[in-house]
Amino acid sequence: MNTLCYDLEKEEGKAIRDIYEKKLALENLAKIIKPDENPEMYHRLIADYGSTMHDFEDWWNGIFRKYEVEAGNYNVDFRSNQIFRTVQD
Repeated sequence: MNTLCYDLEKEEGKAIRDIYEKKLALENLAKIIKPDENPEMYHRLIADYGSTMHDFEDWWNGIFRKYEVEAGNYNVDFRSNQIFRTVQD
């Protein structure tokens, strides 16, 4: 069950959508780039992924501070720019 918690500003929604899309793209690349066949590209992929995950965590930490979010699991609906808390039954 998901509970609506916050409406994001347009810029906040765009920022997390861009970070999330980059994260997914890098995860898909990781499925096809083999470290032994192309070590240079693989190491660049790993570095980019680490940087992207840092950006992802920084975004969430900023949102948690701004909206004074309590601990829990949250998701962003990119269409509505809303944050939902995921509650497991």
